[in-house]
Amino acid sequence: MERADVIMVALEALISTNLYDIHAASKVLKMVLKYNIPEIGKVSEIIEYIYFHTNSITEATAQSTIRRILYLLAQSYTDEVILTLFKIEDESQKGIHRPWEILASFPKGYEVIMEYLLQRLIPFQAKKDQEPSRTSRISPWIATRAIYELLQEPSRRMELHTFFSSLYVRLLFQVSFLVLEESAEMLQDQQLVMECVDPVSSTVEALKTLMYSSGYEELVTYVHTFGGWNLLVDPEKHYDGVTLLARSLVVKDCWHNRPIFSFIISILQDMNCPNHITALVFLTEVTGAAGGWGGAGASKAAIYPWSIHPAARLTSQPPRRIEDLTNNTSLGFLELEDLIPA
Repeated sequence: MERADVIMVALEALISTNLYDIHAASKVLKMVLKYNIPEIGKVSEIIEYIYFHTNSITEATAQSTIRRILYLLAQSYTDEVILTLFKIEDESQKGIHRPWEILASFPKGYEVIMEYLLQRLIPFQAKKDQEPSRTSRISPWIATRAIYELLQEPSRRMELHTFFSSLYVRLLFQVSFLVLEESAEMLQDQQLVMECVDPVSSTVEALKTLMYSSGYEELVTYVHTFGGWNLLVDPEKHYDGVTLLARSLVVKDCWHNRPIFSFIISILQDMNCPNHITALVFLTEVTGAAGGWGGAGASKAAIYPWSIHPAARLTSQPPRRIEDLTNNTSLGFLELEDLIPA
């Protein structure tokens, strides 16, 4: 009998009311999954069975076994697990969130899966005409949707802070890419039609959820108060939305100002980055806000990470006015000190 068949039979025993069957099935599954999972068939069937029966399993040993199975499958078959979960949700429309709770319940596993999904977002350091990676079946839109689901788990706030900055910037840059460069073509993509996903709104919702889940509710409210979320998805006013996002970080004295600043500076050192203007608009507002309306709590020391980038230089010079960004064709070098208002 194939290993997948053994797993399916044991799973059926887990929902039994007979404690002997439950403990016997748990022992079988423990032995089957004791070592690294090799090539295994019927992953989709296993995930589907877990999805529809997870809420009916109440016995502690059975619950622990189910969690372990889902965790191990997600580690070895990340694409198939995530795609299967969404396929079931879209077809059944039941919205059972328990599987996502299980995936988020393992700290190390949560970090690994989130990092994997983060790499599936639209690359911010790749040329526009570069062929996308075909090693993964997870598109940027499915990755965004999965990130949104995992971000809703409050138990992982500590782990979330470790990659908040990179995820924040990647989601923002993905919005820019979709709104300003490729939205029309992307929305006609057959894959998007099959996935039933609005890439722009799903990315914005993921960004909001990231901020909420990290304890930055005030930032979301601040941007909303000034209409920033609507501006962000408007091609003609997109940079105004970027400006409000940057301003909120300073005005509300976001703890992640320093790592976000450092991350964007490192991105700007790559001339192949398709998001240079978004990055420069963001930095221009951050530095302007620090010297203008940031208040006593928004000191320059809290914004500029000199200890991390003591001699960093931008590879492209932002013009002195934000409105000149799209008209400047001769960009040179600029010291970081030149960004700081006198």
